[in-house]
Amino acid sequence: MAEETTERVRFHVTAERMADVELGEILDIQDNPNDLRLVTTFLSRFIVGPDGAYLAEEAARTAIRKVKIGQLKSTFEAVMGDLKESAVPNG
Repeated sequence: MAEETTERVRFHVTAERMADVELGEILDIQDNPNDLRLVTTFLSRFIVGPDGAYLAEEAARTAIRKVKIGQLKSTFEAVMGDLKESAVPNG
């Protein structure tokens, strides 16, 4: 799965972590792709600390504020690509 880093923030996406994503979150983002609060809240669940452990929600939301917009876009695109790969096919 994707692993995208910045100077201070590291994202780590796994199938297990992706399985916790609710469909409503994805639909909200698709309906409002320019809503940075939706996007950053979604991506913050994939932030890990230096030890590789996922950050607690509050710490992750603080950390994501350090991400540059260009990096946010590339990370979001990578995560959404991983989401498509991990989706269960119909039938």
